[in-house]
Amino acid sequence: MDSACIGATGIAKMSERRNNRLIDGSLSDLPWFLIKNPGLSSGLMIPQYAQAGLLNDMRMLCTPATIDNTPTCGNQEDYVSMGYNSAKKSIAVAEKLEYILAIELLSVFEGQQFREPELKRSSVSRDVLNEIGKSVPVLEEDQFLYPFIEYLRDMIHSGRLLEIARKHVDL
Repeated sequence: MDSACIGATGIAKMSERRNNRLIDGSLSDLPWFLIKNPGLSSGLMIPQYAQAGLLNDMRMLCTPATIDNTPTCGNQEDYVSMGYNSAKKSIAVAEKLEYILAIELLSVFEGQQFREPELKRSSVSRDVLNEIGKSVPVLEEDQFLYPFIEYLRDMIHSGRLLEIARKHVDL
C-alpha cells in the first residue's frame, strides 16, 4: 500500500502540472484561469490552489508506514509490518487523488470553449465532455465551483467516467 500511495501521488503530480499548464495563459494560449474576463474573475485559479494543497497532503502521506516498527509481545515479535497503517492512509490518498483529477477535468471542460470549434475531438473526449456539460455550465463569471468538482469526483469514483470511455475503447 505504501507503493500504491507513492504511485497515486505521482499521478496527482502529473494532473496538477497539466492543470497548471491549462490555466496559465502564457503556457496554454487560452485565457488566464479559463475565464473570459480573467482580470475581473478568478475563474479556475482557486481550484488549482486546492489541487496544490491536496497534493502536498498526499506527499506527507507518502512517507512509507513500513519504515516504522514497534517490537511487541515481550520483544518476541520484533518486526511488525505496519500494513494496517499503510492501508488506512491509502484511503485518504485515493480520495485526494480523485479530487485532483476532478479539478483537472473541470479545467479541461472549461478550456474547451476556447478551442477552435472545427477541431475534432476523439469519440471518447466528445462523449465525456458532453456528459459533463449536462451538469456543469460553461463559466461566464465566477461562481461557487464546489458542486461541480464534487460531481466530477463522483463521476470518477463511481466509474461513470470509465463507463463512458469503455463504449469507445476495447478494454
